[in-house]
Amino acid sequence: NLRFAPDGTLTSLGYDGRVHLLRDTDGDGLEDSDELFWSKTTITVPVGMAWSTNGLYVSSHGKVSLLRDTDGDGKADAEEIIASGWPRTDVASGGVDAAALALDKLGNVYFGLVTADYSNPYRVKNSTSRYDLNGMRGTIQKWDTKTKKLETVATGSRVPYTLAFNKAGDLFNTDQEGETWCPNGNPLDE
Repeated sequence: NLRFAPDGTLTSLGYDGRVHLLRDTDGDGLEDSDELFWSKTTITVPVGMAWSTNGLYVSSHGKVSLLRDTDGDGKADAEEIIASGWPRTDVASGGVDAAALALDKLGNVYFGLVTADYSNPYRVKNSTSRYDLNGMRGTIQKWDTKTKKLETVATGSRVPYTLAFNKAGDLFNTDQEGETWCPNGNPLDE
C-alpha cells in the first residue's frame, strides 16, 4: 500500500509489516531514500493504512493498530491496538484479515474484514447459504474515535481491499469479487 504522509513523504507498507518512508533527497522528482518508519515484527500481513494527526493506522491480521512516534525522532516507537477480537476466518486465506482502511473527516477509522471463507463467500453447504448478515466477516467496520467502539456499516463484501471517501463524505469500497472461486462468478458480492 502507498500513502502520502501529512508532510508529503511517500509511505510504503510492506507485506512483511514494515513501513518505509520514501523521500526525494536530490530534487529530481524521484524518491531515492528509504528510511524505516516501523520495523518491529508485531504486524503480519498488513493491507491498509491511513495517516492521521495521531500517527499511522494500519490494518493487518487480527487487528488495527495506530503507530505513533512518541519521541519525535521521525520513527514510530509505539503501537496501540485500537480494534481486534473479531472471529477468525474459516480458511487460512494467507493471513489476510483486516484489509482496507480509511478515515472520515472526523478521524473515525473505517476498515474491511474479509469474508469467513474467500473461496465460498456465501458459505453454501448442502445447497443452503449460511452467510451471517449479522456477523463481522465480509463487512466494513467503523471504529469511533470518541466511543472507542466498533459498528458494522456495510455487509456483503468478499475481500474489501480499498476504501476511500469522496469530497461529499461518501465511502467507496473496492472488493475482490471472486469470480474464479464461485460457480458462474460471484455477482452478488459487490
